[in-house]
Amino acid sequence: MQSDAERKGAVHAPHRSLLWTCGVVTIIVLVLQSACQEAATREIGSWQAKSVPLRISEETTYITEPLTADGSMVDYGLYLEQHFAPENPENNGFREVVQAFGREQIGSKLGTPPKGAITDEYWTFLCERLRLDPQAAPTIRFQHALQAVRASLKAREGNQDDSRAVFELHERLVAAPWTGSEFPVIEQWINESEPYFALFSEALTKPGYFTAYYHSKPGAVGQESSLATIQVHRNFLRDLVIRTNYFIGMERYEDAWRDIQTLFRLSRAFHRMPSLIAYLTSVAFEQMAQRTIVRLIVHGKINAEQWKRFAEDFDILVPPDSYGIPLTTMRFEDLATLSTYANCRDETVLKKNAVPLDAKDYDPQRFSRGKVWTILLGCDGVDWNIMAQAINACYDVMQKKEVPKEFDFDAYQTVLAEASKNIADWQVMDVSERSRRLGLLYGYDALSTVHSFRATRLQKAQSDRIRLGLALGRFKAKTGRYPEKLEELVEQKFVAEIPFDATLSANSPVPFGYRLLPPDGYVLDGFDSN
Repeated sequence: MQSDAERKGAVHAPHRSLLWTCGVVTIIVLVLQSACQEAATREIGSWQAKSVPLRISEETTYITEPLTADGSMVDYGLYLEQHFAPENPENNGFREVVQAFGREQIGSKLGTPPKGAITDEYWTFLCERLRLDPQAAPTIRFQHALQAVRASLKAREGNQDDSRAVFELHERLVAAPWTGSEFPVIEQWINESEPYFALFSEALTKPGYFTAYYHSKPGAVGQESSLATIQVHRNFLRDLVIRTNYFIGMERYEDAWRDIQTLFRLSRAFHRMPSLIAYLTSVAFEQMAQRTIVRLIVHGKINAEQWKRFAEDFDILVPPDSYGIPLTTMRFEDLATLSTYANCRDETVLKKNAVPLDAKDYDPQRFSRGKVWTILLGCDGVDWNIMAQAINACYDVMQKKEVPKEFDFDAYQTVLAEASKNIADWQVMDVSERSRRLGLLYGYDALSTVHSFRATRLQKAQSDRIRLGLALGRFKAKTGRYPEKLEELVEQKFVAEIPFDATLSANSPVPFGYRLLPPDGYVLDGFDSN
């Protein structure tokens, strides 16, 4: 017979065996989990564990506050908002537009989809920033010109579904003056749309006009801003150009001039916003405004008093700024992306901007930002601080600030030109060297992008042309003729000096070309009076 001790041992032996088995299984599971985690880490880059963390400082993040809610990153979007948005939302003209149009019309291309392009999350965020009720109903309902064009085609030809015909008629209305007798349905649309035009025109005279609200989203690369707000302004601009052309065709020049001033106010409001997409949009808006004022100069039967007042009004419009704002915005967007990568462990986010590589991708002249992340994901460690300093150095070059010698972009061109040809070379580099190269390669892409900012010089040159065109109109109204040469405008005190054409080079401008065009016109670089 078994003793009590033996019976207890017999009873608990299976339990000890089970515990031992469970212990072994647990160890195996933990080892497998560790192996899987290690494999996952290797898959998305072992730099996650070995990289030097990004510190918040003026040398790396450029600004040190405000911080995101968790304190891990600089909130660049909030910084731009604090420095550029009107402190009181009621002084922001954009607030009136959002309040009147509502989400459906703000976020849609033609004001028809139920929700448009604005997400629930962004709409709530935008209304919070503007101190609006997200559930409030819109106060204005409107149609864009494109819908009126379809109705016009249906009335004239019984067909509103011919997309080519719709496009051609719409472009005709945008491109040249027209009259109500030509397009009575469009004229009716203009009369019915007065509240729509009046709202925008009034909003753009507010102390501020700011749409570039950024929404920082956890796990996202950089910040998100709604492009839908650009779409609604683009549609309004084209609608207003159509109405201005109508006023010119109907010889309602005072009304046309009021609309032209609104066109320029819209363009220059976007120019001042801290957003690269807003800046590029402003370039397109400015060109449309300038083409429209040229039509007034060329086609308008304007008296001497009107010429004088139009010239004075044009001079007091807020001028286009330099490209300092979009450059700062680009710097912030790049550093926000860098900060997100430096603080993130999510494989999906880390791989979001990576793109496939091939041999020619290592040529700095062809390099793109997504390829920097691809290289980084395949390498063993990076010093985020050196990488951030290199990116800042590139922007310092563009903004003509002093650059530390080790990040002198011009001196580093030779090294970049001899960039490694495959991932293996990047993997064996010293961490500091790899970080410096990746930062400069990333910054190089921004440096090449800045050439598009030559548009600022184009805007100034065209503004100078318009001033000369207005002065030529005043000269003709007073003397009955156009001057033989532009210098006569100075002699008659219509302008203080003759500006130079800075289109090709800001450093070596050339005079504007001007000549008389018989029987009674002129040609000025950019447009002619006929």
